[in-house]
Amino acid sequence: MREGIRTFVPPHPAPAPESLSPRQLASLMRTNNLRVWSQWAYEEEVVIRRFFGRSSLLFNAPEAIRHVLVDHPKAYGRTRATLRILKPLLGEDLFTSEGPAMDAAISGKPS
Repeated sequence: MREGIRTFVPPHPAPAPESLSPRQLASLMRTNNLRVWSQWAYEEEVVIRRFFGRSSLLFNAPEAIRHVLVDHPKAYGRTRATLRILKPLLGEDLFTSEGPAMDAAISGKPS
C-alpha cells in the first residue's frame, strides 16, 4: 500500500464472541442485533444459524441478497419477532417491507 493512503473502515460494533449462551444472545438482541453475529459471519457469503429453535440466514453475497429480496421475496418470510426487532432500528425500508411495499422499495416507485 502506498504511503498516505488508508482503507476506509466504517464504524461498526465489535462482533460477538464465537459462542454465546441463550441468555447472552437474548441480551445482545435487545441492544444491538448486529452484535449477535461473530466475526466469521461477516466473512462468509451465506451463514445459517439456529436462533431459539428457528433457522436464521445471513446473506453477504450480492447474488444471494438479490435472490432473496428481488427474485424470491415470498419464499423468505420474516417472523413477527424479527420485524418487531428490525423496524425500530431500520424504519419502513427495503429490509423491513413486504409484498407491494417491498416491490415499491425495490423499484423506487410508490406502492
